[in-house]
Amino acid sequence: VPLFNVDAERTLQSMDKIEALVTMTGADFWLQHDASLFDSQQKAPRFYQ
Repeated sequence: VPLFNVDAERTLQSMDKIEALVTMTGADFWLQHDASLFDSQQKAPRFYQ
């Protein structure tokens, strides 16, 4: 949990919900603050199926 977080308990609950959703759906989870990942991804007008 980031140090600047206002409510660590709610943040952890949200993170757990996202992790469960990703697991349930088999989705890819992309963090937008990962510069190397962002640089490697397709940008508009390209898209992913």
